[in-house]
Amino acid sequence: MVPRAVAVGPRTGPSVELVLRDNLEVFTIQFQPTGFFRLFGAPMRELADRAYEARSVIGPLASQIEQRLGEAADFLERTRVADRFLSGRLAGQGSADSVTLVANRFLLKRGALNIDEAAARAGLSIRQFERRFAAQVGLPPKRYARIVRFNAALEAKAIAPGRKWTDIAYELGYFDQMHMIRDFERFAGETPTAFERRLDALAWS
Repeated sequence: MVPRAVAVGPRTGPSVELVLRDNLEVFTIQFQPTGFFRLFGAPMRELADRAYEARSVIGPLASQIEQRLGEAADFLERTRVADRFLSGRLAGQGSADSVTLVANRFLLKRGALNIDEAAARAGLSIRQFERRFAAQVGLPPKRYARIVRFNAALEAKAIAPGRKWTDIAYELGYFDQMHMIRDFERFAGETPTAFERRLDALAWS
């Protein structure tokens, strides 16, 4: 039996394609890099590349939000329910810590932030920073930066489908196109060309 609420950790490899049948309603909440850890204190290293029944990760809180979302009349009401629930969890926690700020900066810089600079911004030694980052995000900072840059490449192509992959690679700071292809094979399981071809096929199916 498929659980009604699932906690999915950060992915570091090719995604899985799901085939959904019949009429299903799915409501997802995506968190900032350290968001799930800040709100629930979840063991992020154990969540990486895994999905668990939500109650096994955050306990009775999962049942509470699941029930409230289920009682909501429509999508807009569900967003309000989720916003109230998560804002309530965040209240009283104080400002974001240095690791959270740096993790968000990785997103703003599209992965173009080296670890020495990141650790310095967080006011930590490199070893302390790597340990705390992995505990709060679920991934080592170098791997996280690679994934952020890879996602930025996908976004750049989606915004301007006519752009060449070589131009995108140069813009995002890859050494060369082969460097970007290696990341594609690592995170998408295929080359940029194969990935683009598959997306075109899905768009026309």
